[in-house]
Formats: sequence, C-alpha cells, structure tokens
Amino acid sequence: MMPKEKMIGQAGEHLVCSELSANQMNCSRADESCPYDIILDYGQLAKIQVKTSNYSVSPISIKFTVSQRNSKNRCYQPGDIDLFALVWLDGKEIAWLPYGECSGWKKSIKKAEFGKYTLQRALSILKSND
Repeated sequence: MMPKEKMIGQAGEHLVCSELSANQMNCSRADESCPYDIILDYGQLAKIQVKTSNYSVSPISIKFTVSQRNSKNRCYQPGDIDLFALVWLDGKEIAWLPYGECSGWKKSIKKAEFGKYTLQRALSILKSND
C-alpha cells in the first residue's frame, strides 16, 4: 500500500493537471527522477513543482515545505523549476507562484489569498522574465 504522504502528493498533482487541462493547456506528469512534477506547454515549456498540504494548525493560513523531499538543506535551484503549484487539498485551491516568489524552504499562504495567486498571473510573470 502507498504511504499516506505519497497519496496526498499525487492527489495534488492530479488537481493541478485537472486545472491545467480545464484551461485547455497541455501538461503531463514527469518521471519520478525529475526535480519537478509536471511539464506544461503553454507555448513555452514550464517545469512545475507541486507541493500539497492537507495540514493547517492555523484557521488563517496553510503552510508548505518548498524544499526537495521535505529537507531544509535541499532547496530548489534556479533552473530546476519554473513554477510552484501550492495545493491546499481540503480547500481544493491552488496558489501558482513563480520560482522567485518561493525562496527558502517554507511558504505560508493565507486561505483568503489563494485566489490572488492565479495561473494567469504566474504565467504572465514567467513570460515577462524571458
């Protein structure tokens, strides 16, 4: 049987792929050996790292670990990924953030602000950085 954490992570990846497909964007899940989870073709290629949280001690915000394999010492490097998709599984919400907006190894998003971090906003930032 698959560990609970792995199942939660896969649920987040499926939610992200569902939103991308609903927006008529081509995407596919990456191989386990890649430093990202999903590759997106939106006219350009974007590497997406999905971080899923089903845990909240705060009624106000959701906390995410944005390092590799839940390790403080293994932060993503520029070029590893382009976007983070931070998934709040209970709320079925996704906060889309370009790599540069997730420095360090922890990120907290207020529940009321998930709508601020749209896919369109994140892709616009990526396009402007090219």
